[in-house]
Amino acid sequence: MAFPVTKLEVERRKRFMSQWDLARSTGIIQTRLSLIERGEVKPKEGEIRAIAKALGIPFKEVMALILDNKDALI
Repeated sequence: MAFPVTKLEVERRKRFMSQWDLARSTGIIQTRLSLIERGEVKPKEGEIRAIAKALGIPFKEVMALILDNKDALI
């Protein structure tokens, strides 16, 4: 059975990172990171840059993942 997750979460999981791992790497509180992943809050530019750096992907790609916050099946 597949559970719907956001594209940003898929990218995080590809790197075998938990939300806690990403939170520590970015300096973003885990609960806020969860809200960002679910598309419930609009992240600040600095948060997007921190996520991009921690995941090792370009800023524009993270922006696209957040803007295209449709569920992806894994």
